[in-house]
Amino acid sequence: MKNTIALYNYDKAGQNIPVVIMKNIDFKEMNNTKSKLKAPVIIFTEDDIKNGGDVFAGEFFHIKNHTTLIEGEDVLEKIKISLPHLRIHIEYELRKLLINIREKYISKIDHNEMMGEVKAQMLYIIEGMIGLKKKNIDISTIENIKTHTEIYKTNLSILNNTTTPNIDDVYTLLLDLTKKVDNL
Repeated sequence: MKNTIALYNYDKAGQNIPVVIMKNIDFKEMNNTKSKLKAPVIIFTEDDIKNGGDVFAGEFFHIKNHTTLIEGEDVLEKIKISLPHLRIHIEYELRKLLINIREKYISKIDHNEMMGEVKAQMLYIIEGMIGLKKKNIDISTIENIKTHTEIYKTNLSILNNTTTPNIDDVYTLLLDLTKKVDNL
């Protein structure tokens, strides 16, 4: 792709997703490339990368920690994540997750399925919280995340269980994490 600056492989919860950084959006070129890349594909423009760090602080932080450059210029490495923007994003994700749990619980969504989604979202949130305190750490797995949780003095054992965690325990943990983010 002549308009492409970089192509990455993004490991998002065990799913490999191509991330394409383009100079600008060219739908004709994208149409010609559809068959080469399997969906889903994340496409950013150079402008998204340059000016979107405040809006996409959490997403960029996560993507930077879980991508491998396949070809092109490593433009993700140049992204500067503002800690205040990351903190706001993490608080937003925590509060959104609390609301989603209540909504899904009342809607009688399958409890096991819901808790699987909640655990995945919690790992994303906790990774961002660790990023607020430390830099350049390997946080690609729950085992690595657990080695850095002492900074928040938080017990994450419910995320490690092979059984579905109790909803009250998860909710209490999320409330605790929300208070900790509020105090940052």
